[in-house]
Amino acid sequence: MYIFKNACKNLMRNGWRNTLVAVILTIMLAATTVVLLLRDAAGAWIRDFQNSFSIETTMGVDWSYAEKHMQTQEVTNEDGSVSMVSTFEPEEVPMEVWDKIATSQYLKKAQLAACTGFVSDELQAVKMDESLSRMEGMTLEELMDLFGVKTEEELYTIMSKKDAERIMDFKKDMIGQIYCVSDPKLLYEFANGMRELSEGRFCEKAGEVIVCEEFAKTNNLRIGDTFTVEGARKGDHDVRELKLVGIFTDHYAKANAADVWVGVSASDMVATYETLSYLGFSDVYPLEESIHYYVKDTDSLPLFEEEARSMGLPDSYSMKYEIEDYESIVNPVEKMSDFAASFGGITLLVGTCVLVVLMIINIRDRKYEIGVLRAIGMKKSHVARGIIYESFTIVGFAAVLGVLLGRLLVKPVLRFASPSNMEITKFIGEDMRFTFPVVGTALGLALVCGIIGIFFITRYEPMRIFRSAQ
Repeated sequence: MYIFKNACKNLMRNGWRNTLVAVILTIMLAATTVVLLLRDAAGAWIRDFQNSFSIETTMGVDWSYAEKHMQTQEVTNEDGSVSMVSTFEPEEVPMEVWDKIATSQYLKKAQLAACTGFVSDELQAVKMDESLSRMEGMTLEELMDLFGVKTEEELYTIMSKKDAERIMDFKKDMIGQIYCVSDPKLLYEFANGMRELSEGRFCEKAGEVIVCEEFAKTNNLRIGDTFTVEGARKGDHDVRELKLVGIFTDHYAKANAADVWVGVSASDMVATYETLSYLGFSDVYPLEESIHYYVKDTDSLPLFEEEARSMGLPDSYSMKYEIEDYESIVNPVEKMSDFAASFGGITLLVGTCVLVVLMIINIRDRKYEIGVLRAIGMKKSHVARGIIYESFTIVGFAAVLGVLLGRLLVKPVLRFASPSNMEITKFIGEDMRFTFPVVGTALGLALVCGIIGIFFITRYEPMRIFRSAQ
């Protein structure tokens, strides 16, 4: 008890030195508190942002890859001459692959889109669509006549043999397409306001469709009516019942007095993506430009691409990430957090060096006092314990002030350093978890102070201290 009481008296006797040490410690611990709070809040904000934001990813043919892998073939012209034609036929990715990629563990969600042709004994195409030259169901001769060629070789320079065979496999009386999408806004016409729902609602369940008002008038359809359709391929004979739940208006066609529709024609329907499985038609055409995947975070991007390749995405397809928006929001916060950590580290380093110098000066100035205590019989361990008591008392007092000051300063510091990121302040925790690292830092500083005192106490004997003092 005597040692502790003497240590307390020494704190008062050397008031100005101890006050200077306490001020430096308070500044260091306040800076540590601010840094810990900012980094914790920034991390919580980024995690919250990642949970609400994802990186939009689309896939399409990599034309640089196509240029490197073009195939050259000979084509005989009408006059008998031979021409060399370079072509590249992109590998067709079936809808099953897009569906499989949508199950990736690195995705937050996926928006899929595909279309399938249909015919019906109960419905007829809108008249304005009769002017469209539908190729579906044409024979080989009709296709060659349409493109003005005389040989199959010439035709296959205009379209691939696979596409030509696909066209010829359709039924002649095909009415239109059923666009099955996760969200109607995936379709260009709806996303840009060219078309708008005017009656009823959008589809919600499998088997529900919306049609344009011209198609509804042509077939005398009303909301709630049902009708049956078949697949447009020659091998599709299963009949499926569909229910009309909405009618949309085409503002673009009306504003331009258009006779031909752009994209979705007047005789096409829009349905949920689940309707694709419900129909079960063999003709499914992926709408690649409308298929969007949303990756959880930037770290998952290379892992997602690797997994997509393993699921069947060919090398001729590339991925495009809409990462600019994500980086423009997250990067400033991460840089601010890193800067705060660097500033806190520098503050601790410089403060510790100043603290060490002050402690050395303090101990050297108290050499005579230590020599007297040692001369009257006090053990080195007791003298050292007294200095440790002093150090821990100063550091404890500074730790309390530093934590309180840090909590008060964290918002003004953030407002000054990064005013555009003030929304981070709502993630500054009210709990006291951050005090544990601060207390650990304080204990470390107290040990540094104690070790310096012990070093000088054990280095000199009393008589040597007196000779040095004289």
